[in-house]
Amino acid sequence: MAPLAPSCRNPEPKRDDMNTPTIPTPPDDRLWTVKDVARYLGVSASWVYQHVAAGELPYRRIGGLVRFFPEDVRAYARGEPASSPVLPLRR
Repeated sequence: MAPLAPSCRNPEPKRDDMNTPTIPTPPDDRLWTVKDVARYLGVSASWVYQHVAAGELPYRRIGGLVRFFPEDVRAYARGEPASSPVLPLRR
């Protein structure tokens, strides 16, 4: 079998494509779930719950659910203070 011509080979990925994260971000028009925050920060859901319980990650409790304002999570990721108060999670 003859070798493939250079134009038929799989092209190498562009340098820019190799370093660009492809993590989808949840929409901003709703509160984020623990799963959304974990995906955005690149951590596990248990990590999110641990930091909520320690009072380190800003959140809102709606009934029995833990929810997050997207702008607060982004501020946390940048190391900025949260615009919402951070309270420890009560169990």
